[in-house]
Amino acid sequence: MKRLVVIALLGLAGVVGIGKAMAQNEVQVKVPFDFAVGNKTMPAGTYSITPVSEWAIEIQNRETNDALLTVVSQESNQQAKNVLVFTKYSGHYFLREILCESASMNVDLPTTKIEQRARQEEAKNSTDGGQVLLALK
Repeated sequence: MKRLVVIALLGLAGVVGIGKAMAQNEVQVKVPFDFAVGNKTMPAGTYSITPVSEWAIEIQNRETNDALLTVVSQESNQQAKNVLVFTKYSGHYFLREILCESASMNVDLPTTKIEQRARQEEAKNSTDGGQVLLALK
């Protein structure tokens, strides 16, 4: 019985340690516009971005309690610059990359069908598309 309790406590200590290590990689950014991540639109505000695993991140606005988990790819072609990279199509912003040297996050976010449609619409109308970079804290 004592052995089982010791194993459980060691396991819990490991989980807590991992959580603290990942919390150290949290970065914050103030986003002055609404933006889409996956199929969810997030309102403008201050966000914390925390790696949850090698393949997932959490994006959270503690003021509004908006949060989501999203899958990421570790295959960004750009060097870490401590910025968020958004693409803008027809006035809509989509989070595309997180390039953060200090938090060891250099990741791409998947393109959604909504973003693909916005890109096609942008190509037809030839309006104000492009990239927007926001500095991370």
